[in-house]
Amino acid sequence: MHQRRLSRVASLTGFVKPVIGTLFLLSAASAVHAAGPVTFAQAIETSANADANVFAYNNNSATPDATIGTSTGGALGAAIPISFTYLSGAGILPADLMGVQNATISMTASTTKTVATAFGGTFADQAIDGLGSFVDTIKLTRTMAAGEGTGLRTNLLTVTFTGNLEGAVGGTTPSLNADTSLNDTVIYSSDFLSFVGSTQQDFNVAFSSWDPLVTPPSGLGINSDGFFNSATAAGAATFDFQGASSVIPEPASVPIVILSLMSVALFGGRRLRRNPSVAVVAL
Repeated sequence: MHQRRLSRVASLTGFVKPVIGTLFLLSAASAVHAAGPVTFAQAIETSANADANVFAYNNNSATPDATIGTSTGGALGAAIPISFTYLSGAGILPADLMGVQNATISMTASTTKTVATAFGGTFADQAIDGLGSFVDTIKLTRTMAAGEGTGLRTNLLTVTFTGNLEGAVGGTTPSLNADTSLNDTVIYSSDFLSFVGSTQQDFNVAFSSWDPLVTPPSGLGINSDGFFNSATAAGAATFDFQGASSVIPEPASVPIVILSLMSVALFGGRRLRRNPSVAVVAL
């Protein structure tokens, strides 16, 4: 590291710019550091859904692929009402992003991979590779725009991923999950959080009441074509990260912080001018 000693006091202009620049960055993003995986958000179905089974798995044997997503009986990708909550792992949030958020979940995913089994055929796993009819995407959208954030200020969280659908054969509680530490792909984006400092992401959509469209109902079952039987299910989701996330601030907070810091800088500049003998050391 090179060191040099300045023989004169830094000018007011030179003093103000780095201070404002540094503190502007601090005001623009409140970083949250995590030593291990932290659950920062969850999504739960609301009573507004007449039928709790708002997720569907479709065995498209003629394609051949399988698709999975939100549905009210029609095409996949329906916007389903949910209660969304940023948890403490998300950091210090503005007031209107704290607590339960009225939101919707929309999911579309697909796979061209057939099911693999383990433990004597009692456990089944299907890679959800996104190479079929849909790219694997989950969108959690705020019903109304928030008072802060970027873009439309409604994107609570969007997830693009590759992962796995797995569970006990014959069971009614399989899950869709992805974990970057296991070489899955999980990419988060949000109008309110930045995940630039995040080193690992994972999520889990826990299904219940998995109801295959066969008679008699048999839970998670494997069709003769190697895909699961078509089914519907209820579900709830949690989202994790490891590393650091940053909260994007209220737009109004930035000018206020800048004005406050300019006052500090100006006051500091006056004090420096009153003490011309002070030397500034730059590393």
